[in-house]
Amino acid sequence: MPTAQPRPPWRSPLRLLLAVHLALATLFSLIVPLGEAPDEADHYAYVVFIGTQGRLPVGPAITQGKHPPLYHGLGAALTAWTGLDFDFLRANPDAQHGPDAIYPNHFIHTRLEDFPWQGGSLAMHLLRFFSALLSTVTVWGVFALARTLAPGRPALALAAAGFVGFLPGFLFSSGAVSNDNLAATLGTLSLLLALRIAAGGWTHRRGLALGVLLGLGLLTKVSLLVLWPVAALAVVLAPGWRSWTARLAAASLSLAPAGLIAAPWLLRNWLLYHDLLGWPLVRATVDVRQGPVDFSVLVWLASGLFKTFWGKFGAAGQIEYPAWVYVLLLLPSLAALAGLALYGFRKPGQLNDDLSQTTPSRRRRDLRFERRAQPGPLPGSDDLLQTTPSRRRRDLRFEPPASVPPDSSGAVRLAALLALSVVLSLATLVQYTGLALGTDQARLLWPVIGPLAIGFVAGLHELARRFWPTRRPSWMLIPAATFLLALIAALGLIRPAFGRPALAALPPDATPILFGAELALLEAQVDDSRHAPGQPVTVTLTWRAQMVPTQDWRVSVALRHPDDGALLAEHSNAPTHGRWPTDRWRAGDAFQEIIILNPPTEGVRPSRYLLMVQVRAFGAGDDAWLTVPAAARAACRHRSGQASPLRQPTWAQRSTGSRPPGCRRASRPRSTRA
Repeated sequence: MPTAQPRPPWRSPLRLLLAVHLALATLFSLIVPLGEAPDEADHYAYVVFIGTQGRLPVGPAITQGKHPPLYHGLGAALTAWTGLDFDFLRANPDAQHGPDAIYPNHFIHTRLEDFPWQGGSLAMHLLRFFSALLSTVTVWGVFALARTLAPGRPALALAAAGFVGFLPGFLFSSGAVSNDNLAATLGTLSLLLALRIAAGGWTHRRGLALGVLLGLGLLTKVSLLVLWPVAALAVVLAPGWRSWTARLAAASLSLAPAGLIAAPWLLRNWLLYHDLLGWPLVRATVDVRQGPVDFSVLVWLASGLFKTFWGKFGAAGQIEYPAWVYVLLLLPSLAALAGLALYGFRKPGQLNDDLSQTTPSRRRRDLRFERRAQPGPLPGSDDLLQTTPSRRRRDLRFEPPASVPPDSSGAVRLAALLALSVVLSLATLVQYTGLALGTDQARLLWPVIGPLAIGFVAGLHELARRFWPTRRPSWMLIPAATFLLALIAALGLIRPAFGRPALAALPPDATPILFGAELALLEAQVDDSRHAPGQPVTVTLTWRAQMVPTQDWRVSVALRHPDDGALLAEHSNAPTHGRWPTDRWRAGDAFQEIIILNPPTEGVRPSRYLLMVQVRAFGAGDDAWLTVPAAARAACRHRSGQASPLRQPTWAQRSTGSRPPGCRRASRPRSTRA
């Protein structure tokens, strides 16, 4: 009677790691407001088009339509029943970029996004959770990839998977609507199966599975095309071949399914854009770079990749760690590169022994995650072609047979394949940088996140082994550090950046001007500087909620000529510059905002201009402005100093409460729309 095989000791830690990653990715998807990830709104628009129209977009109207449709088609099938509306996505005209942004949100996030989700809000959350599930598969794939490379080092595999699973930059992408998540999953699985073939030999089943993964990858993102030559090389280098004819035939058979799967999309591109990959459409939907990719561009690219790899958040990467954090993160990054360089000085046999050794001392250093090695045949033998039930189960799980050590050059061959995938991906990204702006984003390298993570962990281990040979390295320090970094990003950076701004102090003796029953203007102040044509005019408004607002109110502040109402300057926005919309205010909440008006430099008539403050609900027409009660219609004139060519220009403030210094009440009320 056959005895049951003991369960590998690393299985429970792996399951815990995957569960924690899924929880963190879900946390990021809930903390980051909808649309506040790179290109997320555009990816959602692609999903909406497919879900509502039942076809692929043509032309540049849907900007992400330049991408292959697999992720967006799956997303449309998942969310079509929700209605896929855009009502909740309201652009913020006051969004700021840069690390010092006070108003980082690109969209105004009203209660339409609150739980229980409905319509488009529900659809986007479902898509985000779909992305989180895909990223969890990617983390598992990184573990299996490391196990294939180093079957005797399960702790290395756990550390690499934990590093990816808790990496803040990867978690931020994992909780967003983006095809980068499916690209990362398919890229990692393709590399995993390619290494399985290179380590254990080619079979028809493995070749077919590899071709399917490569084809689906190309239907997700064109950049995964760089993995095709890596996969073909893995087949050619697989053990057990008797002739080059057999090697090339197997490589062709592996790539044939990929070509068949991608053929309809490639043919469509040729018919529409006269290019298999649709490059004319790509050029029409990106910000085209003007100028060559010189050294300064490469420095910019490297800096952006480094920051977004570790974590740079927001729709335009405007939420960053403090600069000193990136400096600290540069130290382990350089140390990992140095450790990898030291790996290069090892002899192939030493490298193979380090990756596959399963002695008791090695098992103790690996935190006892390695099960006992059972005697077994070498790769390339007939055992690899057996199709027993246990063999088939391992093959379907892509779990490398831990009982089969690679041959004397196997580790070097597998590591070289992983390194080649990274080099080709970087070269492709540099080439794409010559075409488009905004390519300094590490998410474009997620398909090779597995090799990057394995290299990082192995490099740090090698450096520690060289300089602290008597100390036992703790593999779990790496994922523990990234886990802490992820919590800081989620709770210390992202959540405060999109949270409620500070409440304003109530002006003393303020006489509120009511706009309907919900909103009151407590104070309006204009700077006291001289105003010449073209000189900005700073207006400070203080608002208060008289009751819990039910609307997303919008404000228009304008300078108009008092005689004919000619517009001099205008700014329309949501109070608090869209960071905290009015339907989230509580009764009695007061907020202050500073509006900058920019009059033109020419064609300005010297006069006393009126400052008009108007309020209406989002989406309402020009005839829906609220009306200020007649008793509150007062104008305050403030006279500034001499400024040429405006002789004694005067800005008349309308709908003001308490009077700024130098202002007086008008002798008679003026009719005011509000």
